[in-house]
Amino acid sequence: MREPLIWPDFKSSWAQLLMEHLQDKRRHGFSYQREVYHLLQLDRLIESSGIDDIVLTEDIVSEWLSSTLHRSPSTHRKRVIAIRQLVKFMQRQGLEAQLPPLPMSPRKELGSKARIFSVNEISRILNAADELPVIAHSPLRHRVVPELIRVLYGCGLRVGEACRLTVSDVDLNEGVLTIKQGKFNRDRLVPITPGLLHRLNIYTQFLHKTDADDCFFPSPRGQYVPRSIYEIFRELLASAGIEHGGRGQGPRLHELRHSFAVRKLESWYHSGEDLNAKLPLLAAYLGHKSLVGTQAYLQLTQALHTDIADKLESIYGFVIPLDCSS
Repeated sequence: MREPLIWPDFKSSWAQLLMEHLQDKRRHGFSYQREVYHLLQLDRLIESSGIDDIVLTEDIVSEWLSSTLHRSPSTHRKRVIAIRQLVKFMQRQGLEAQLPPLPMSPRKELGSKARIFSVNEISRILNAADELPVIAHSPLRHRVVPELIRVLYGCGLRVGEACRLTVSDVDLNEGVLTIKQGKFNRDRLVPITPGLLHRLNIYTQFLHKTDADDCFFPSPRGQYVPRSIYEIFRELLASAGIEHGGRGQGPRLHELRHSFAVRKLESWYHSGEDLNAKLPLLAAYLGHKSLVGTQAYLQLTQALHTDIADKLESIYGFVIPLDCSS
């Protein structure tokens, strides 16, 4: 089932404005779930400060942003984006509001930090998933997790996308996954390889789920959350004998997706495919907003394989940045 939308109980003098802003965003197709947290915090600030006038001054903006100045650049930037979106809404309503500058987007050096699993490591991870023991408080875990991990690696999905799959999203007749409201609020179709499709058909015999809105990968509480899958992934890494560097060091669960992308580029290269034509297909398959995110995988492929580095450089040198975001 889809995660229900959060409708907060704003209490400040700005309550109606904040609710109208939230409604406006959702009316235009944005789920605006995470941003609710920021709006609630702003509501508390307005209430505790005893502010009655609906005027977003520079002082209010500064106080609002001060609490995340010590946090990571990414966290602070998300807070700035939230307040900028509110400011733009207020300005459209003819209200006075100060627009704060948008900080530079923190860049990720994907090529130097991403871990690409070898074929042997992937095999060990999958074997560990297949050997998960039956546990009383999660009686379907040993059935669900092996197929969920295979979908993450075999289809290159983001973990949240896999967790949100419903029975109706998985077309086992056509062999296609429907990813609804993925990152950037984009829907897309993802084909399933024949081997994985065969496994998923067997899996559904144990699933006993027929309602279209039922979770395809159910947890004891209904739907797995990414954090729970990450914890299980850590367990699989340990069983597979793959060292983990600790919190924030990886390997990360998201690197199953990185590994899928790089292996796909390798496969196309070695089979003589035109990578210039294939790159946009990979971008669409992964649900990237543009080719920028996909270009990072060219950099990774180049770094991992010196034998194809020269050809990749000659074809894509003009689009392979030194620093790439995933």
